[in-house]
Amino acid sequence: MKRLLLALLAAAALAAPAATTIATVDFSLVVLAHPQTPRNRAELLDMQARFEKERDDRLAARDKLREEFDAARKIALDPVQGAAARDQAAAKGKDLQMQYAKATEEIEVFVAGLRRQLQRREGELFANVMIDIRAKVEEIAKAKGYDLVVDRKSANVASGVPTPVFLYASDAIDVTDEVIAAIGGSREQAEKDQEALLGRLGAMFGREEEAPAAAEKAPAAAPATEAK
Repeated sequence: MKRLLLALLAAAALAAPAATTIATVDFSLVVLAHPQTPRNRAELLDMQARFEKERDDRLAARDKLREEFDAARKIALDPVQGAAARDQAAAKGKDLQMQYAKATEEIEVFVAGLRRQLQRREGELFANVMIDIRAKVEEIAKAKGYDLVVDRKSANVASGVPTPVFLYASDAIDVTDEVIAAIGGSREQAEKDQEALLGRLGAMFGREEEAPAAAEKAPAAAPATEAK
């Protein structure tokens, strides 16, 4: 749908009279120059630092379980120790193994949640920057009589083929109604369908993703000794 709209705009620009004026903007440079950008970055870096500290604290607590497990395993495998001591150490090692596995899984879920929070906050912060820049682009375009304003560095990252990204398009070159009429469609119905589609996409991407499985394996369990 987005590609079709871009194609229609591009076709309109090509088919428009010679008086059509097109301006370009280095959008990424404008974003970096925006007064809010340094504050956004500072907030995100502070948020990331706090997240990393909490993650490291949890990792340290989990690693403590590993140290305790190793100590219990050493006793459980020590032939000098009595059978009762070895059995007790083996049981403790098994419990520590379960605690370690649970802690590892919880850390994976925790880290995934932090990553989503950071990405969400980044989107919220820079959404306001984007809205402000686009508003200024529209204001300048109308004041100077530009019909189109295009991001001069826009490109398709996957293919490397330049793809126009329009920051502003004048209503004077909008031929949407003519195209819909030519294909025998209904603008009213299309707008309803578009609204419903956007609603479904918003609900889809708003859901929390399933936490990934724990990547790190728990330590091997200490073997239980046979009673003499």
